[in-house]
Amino acid sequence: MPRLLRSNVCRYCLLFFVFFIVALAVHYGGFNSPMIYDSKVWISDKAYIFAEGDLGQIISIFPERPLFMLVLYMNYLFFGMDPYFFRLIASGFSAAAGLVLVLLAYKVFHLPVMGTGITDTNKACVSVFLGLLFVVHPLQTFAVLYIWQSQVVLACFFYFSALAAYLTAAGSESGQRKRWYLICAILFFFGLSSKEIIASLPISMVLAELVLFGRDWKQTIKRALVVGAITIPCLGIYLVLAYCFHGEQSVITKGVVARIAEYYGEGGWPPLQVALTECRVFLMYLASVVAPFVVDLRLVKAMLVSGSLLEPPSTMWAVAGTLGWLASGLWLIRRDPIISFGMLFFVVALLPESALIPQYLYFGYRPILPMAGILLIVGRVLLSAITWGELKLPKRILQGGVAAAFIFPVAVLAWLSHTEATEWRPLKVWEKAYQGSPKWSENVEKRLYTNILVNYGAELVNAGENPDAVNVLSLAIQVAPKSPSVHNNLANALLGMGKVSEAIDVYEKAIQLNVATPEIFSNLGVALLKSDRIHEAKDSFAKAVQINPGFAKAWANLGMICLRLGQIPEAINHLTEAVRINPRLALAQKILGQALELGGDFPQAADRYAEALRLSPGLVDAHFRLGNVMVKLNDAPKATEHYRSTLRLDPKHYAAENNLGSALMGMSEFSEAAKHFRRAVEIRPDFDEARTNLEAALLRLKNEGK
Repeated sequence: MPRLLRSNVCRYCLLFFVFFIVALAVHYGGFNSPMIYDSKVWISDKAYIFAEGDLGQIISIFPERPLFMLVLYMNYLFFGMDPYFFRLIASGFSAAAGLVLVLLAYKVFHLPVMGTGITDTNKACVSVFLGLLFVVHPLQTFAVLYIWQSQVVLACFFYFSALAAYLTAAGSESGQRKRWYLICAILFFFGLSSKEIIASLPISMVLAELVLFGRDWKQTIKRALVVGAITIPCLGIYLVLAYCFHGEQSVITKGVVARIAEYYGEGGWPPLQVALTECRVFLMYLASVVAPFVVDLRLVKAMLVSGSLLEPPSTMWAVAGTLGWLASGLWLIRRDPIISFGMLFFVVALLPESALIPQYLYFGYRPILPMAGILLIVGRVLLSAITWGELKLPKRILQGGVAAAFIFPVAVLAWLSHTEATEWRPLKVWEKAYQGSPKWSENVEKRLYTNILVNYGAELVNAGENPDAVNVLSLAIQVAPKSPSVHNNLANALLGMGKVSEAIDVYEKAIQLNVATPEIFSNLGVALLKSDRIHEAKDSFAKAVQINPGFAKAWANLGMICLRLGQIPEAINHLTEAVRINPRLALAQKILGQALELGGDFPQAADRYAEALRLSPGLVDAHFRLGNVMVKLNDAPKATEHYRSTLRLDPKHYAAENNLGSALMGMSEFSEAAKHFRRAVEIRPDFDEARTNLEAALLRLKNEGK
């Protein structure tokens, strides 16, 4: 390897390491927060599919993003479902995207349109500065901590890399172009397999030909044919691959085209109203990139849909601002190509999600990719300012000014990101989304507003704030009276308040409305159990697994009921199915151990209790029952270990004190046994068995003394 190339590789590795450490530092405060929203639905709730290790099944969860699903699987393979490590890897994606943005900016700044008189050192320093701004920007919070949208920065990595490869090819001699075009095509395919936002890359390539290389319209059209030759085959292969991986377990069971058609149907707004609203959203995205310290960043926000240019009044100004941005970008094509490219790139990179997902008008992570256009503008202005300063200012003043210009914005953005990360908790995220959305009216987008209410209500339930949850979810019932998740969460809140009969009424109303889901039947089963309607509860859990045979918790509850009814073989079958689907259900493992113990299969029961404790070492009852099984397997030393663990977790567990004493008696440790029998009697004076055992232990001690 040539020395120069080795030197560059070392620099890039060092730069990646620095970016990675910075990303960790600013986001670490939110690493241990639970998964939320899509991350929970499409990652943690699909743990049973990841556990099976079938790559085809894993990809089919979300077939349009096969590479990203494989990345998630590798993460799971090494670290399980711990959100901490998913966020650790997402920080690496962010750092890698920042690194290739440095390379892209450096490449752009070396194009002839940049002009002369700017040193290579200045170009390199400003490029690194832009990459650092990208990594520390508060918008990255949504990519790193949200987990599911870490696919955004993964797609950014491929987008920036592919665009840099194309710029290299376009400026190379003919002999080198094919190689760079091939690299560009491969990166484009990988990007598509990460997230569909990279679909705007061909437009950016054509835009680069027109603006950065100064082609006229005829030349640009010819170059567009080359771009098509690079990207269309990749797009075709991608669509076929996505189609092949669709299955019943896919979160979205329709193909790309069918999904887009469905999205427009779900939105329910005429295209003109969507376009007017998107102008307001466009300015919100622009503000979140340029002035995040002024904008209150939110993951999601339900938008008031613009009815006309004057409804709401801000629409007219938003349309004027958007058109002005576009007009300025076009006007600057020949006057300042890099600023023009940055302005138009911001628009182009927003197009896929803004145009193709109209039922969700605003998501906080969407400007992350378009941000690169704004950063190129910042770099262009900085390089011009530094070049001017080198001619007009004393060296010491210039150096101080440049240092301040570099350090201050990075520090401010890093502080904002750190603050966002420390507040990244499910309840806080949804509270901000709820507070940032307008009051409900027929002009507010219904789908996202319902999602906000449902998730906020669910987090209030998890936090034990059930009365507030009922208020929020009662509003959700008005907004979406046939939403299964609304009914489910409202009933959960009522159940949390102890209003069992009211909760049952809500679950049953959902069933009558034909909106019941497996979760509703399962939760109804829990409520019926609380009312001692055990046979009805069994029927409800059976219905849940009939609808969704992969519903592990419902299988576990069904097995638990069979155990209570003394139906041991049936209980074993149901609980075995639960842990087959999701081996990480510690309680299901423990209850299966109970069923096996009652069925007389003590070795298998011991294995299930041990697995439950591996998953959840704090399960007191599993320690106690494993101790009992070890006694039956004639392993008194192991039994005493688990009885002692039981008492360590629950010092007042009188049965464990008694059984530990009995195990010690079997090991002829009569003095120690007597202490535990005595302790059992102290905890529960009417415990006759322990009193009898204490007398027996004292008698043995007395006989030994003789």
